[in-house]
Amino acid sequence: MARELTQTLRDIRAAAGPEPLAQVLAICRTFRTWALARPAEFGLVFSVPQQALNANPDTDDETVVAALEFAWLFEETMLRLWARHRFAANDGDLPEALRADLTPYRDRLLARARARGLDVGELPVAATVVLLQYWTRIFGQISMEVYGHLAHATDRGEPLFEATLADLGGLVDADNPER
Repeated sequence: MARELTQTLRDIRAAAGPEPLAQVLAICRTFRTWALARPAEFGLVFSVPQQALNANPDTDDETVVAALEFAWLFEETMLRLWARHRFAANDGDLPEALRADLTPYRDRLLARARARGLDVGELPVAATVVLLQYWTRIFGQISMEVYGHLAHATDRGEPLFEATLADLGGLVDADNPER
């Protein structure tokens, strides 16, 4: 199930063309559509305990491997966005505790990118903060919509989702491709 979703999103990313922001948006929209159409599968795929994902990256547990592949699809696409647009991301703007906490994650992302032949150049920890902000807002909003936690506010989640995507575009300087 997770592998099929990941492959679908890879296909959507490829069809979106070479612009990484268009790829990210296509992935997010398709992921939302998939989740809303399959709430039970969404729950199964995304209920993998985080401890399992962190415990052993060399695991052969199918569920964990599939979850890691899904995560990498989004991370890789965001790294492509960083490599193309170099959005504002200054480590000096981060609290020291946050920078120290996320440095190992940034290092794992860089190692994974290098292992897969993706050159992203320097990657400030602050860029990983943007990646995480993007993902947590998208995933959180989709989760709330799938489980009916937005029903009290709206019966149509798409306009709110699109507003969130537009807002997140500001995090990656979507209007400034020459940055």
